[in-house]
Amino acid sequence: MIEYREIGIGIASLLFAVSSIAAEDPVGEWKGEGGRGEITIIISTGADGSLGGQMITQRGPNDLSSVKMEGAQLSFTNLLEFNGQSIELNFTGDIVGDKFTGTISTPRGERPIELTRAVEFAGIDGLVGVWKLTGESRYGPTEHRFVVTADGKGTYESGGQVSEVTSLVIKGNEVGFDVTIFGGGGSYDVAFEGSFGKEGLSGDIITNGASFVALKAPRVGAFDEMIGIWNLTGESQFGPMEHTLIVTPDGKFTYGSDGQVSEISELKIDGNSISFNMTVFGGGGEYPVAFEGIFGDDGLSGDVMTNGTSFSALTAPAPK
Repeated sequence: MIEYREIGIGIASLLFAVSSIAAEDPVGEWKGEGGRGEITIIISTGADGSLGGQMITQRGPNDLSSVKMEGAQLSFTNLLEFNGQSIELNFTGDIVGDKFTGTISTPRGERPIELTRAVEFAGIDGLVGVWKLTGESRYGPTEHRFVVTADGKGTYESGGQVSEVTSLVIKGNEVGFDVTIFGGGGSYDVAFEGSFGKEGLSGDIITNGASFVALKAPRVGAFDEMIGIWNLTGESQFGPMEHTLIVTPDGKFTYGSDGQVSEISELKIDGNSISFNMTVFGGGGEYPVAFEGIFGDDGLSGDVMTNGTSFSALTAPAPK
């Protein structure tokens, strides 16, 4: 004879198992191998609680559709546009801890896929962004700006001048680097040692083995308003220009012109102003130039600069 107590225990065990399966959270960043290079899947929650996201490849970001989470199973669809053709990719798999294991269904059949959840606020992904560091030194208030891009490069602004960060080392959520800072009419070779996390970045400028000033910056998500594909158009002395600026959620900036892509350098974002250096292509040649502009809800506008003067004014609507 089955006692009610045994039935109760069985139901409780079943409910615990179901709740454990349902507890898997798909929201976040997932990385894996896509067959033609690394892919990143970003799963996010909309204002109405529905799931959405993007798939990011070497070609840039692309929106996901039909994102569903049922128990431990996550499924979504990605529509790729390639050479004038549309290819539908259907992902289905199970999330267990920090692993997504499943299949990709394509017009050519199915193949396995495994994604790993990115560790939050650790490694280069946790440091990418613009950090407005402030503190107090014996000479008064200190305001510096530290910019880190997804390629592991950094720049540091102080005293109105920018220098390249060298010897950048990231271990978990700890960071250290060497840099030249400016102030009081002089320049000084120093080191920075600190840590970063959910709340922000904090650390010390080190000179002669001792702290010169303690600095901290809140986490502000500085690249959020720039994420997307900016289709820049304008006129130059050689005719119409069509360029593309691609900004991915991991803070990687690339610039496309004449069918070729270059990575940018010397990136500076101050409020809604942006500037950077890049290489543009055209007429069979390549040319190192700079871009200076502003961005906002209405789009991005700015100038391609050569030798300190505008070569072409470009504008782009805000990404959808």
